[in-house]
Amino acid sequence: FVIWVTGFITYADLMEMAKRLIERIGGLSAGRYGHAAPVGVSIGISVYPDMAARPADLVPSADAAMYQAKREGKSRFVMASVLVAAPGMQPGSSVVQTRASLRWGD
Repeated sequence: FVIWVTGFITYADLMEMAKRLIERIGGLSAGRYGHAAPVGVSIGISVYPDMAARPADLVPSADAAMYQAKREGKSRFVMASVLVAAPGMQPGSSVVQTRASLRWGD
C-alpha cells in the first residue's frame, strides 16, 4: 500500500514516521486459533522532486527502495536517493545509493 505524506519538514520527519510504523506494525500479531505469527513491514521512501523527477515516478522510486529494504532484512526502511525517471527504466532497476535502515527493536 502507499502512504502519501504532504507537509513534512525534514527527511528526519519521514524517517521517524517510518520507524513508528515499523514499531506499531511489528507489535501486531496475526493470532488465530491460539497461534501468534510475527508481522513486519518493509518501507521504501521517495520524495518529489529530490528522488523522483515527476510525481508519477514516486511509486517506482519508493518501490525500488522498499525492495532494497527487503533484501537488507526484516522490518526496515530505505530512503531512495536516485531518480527513477529515465525513459524505459523499469521499477526496481535503480540503485539505491544512500539508505537509512532500521530494524524493529533497535
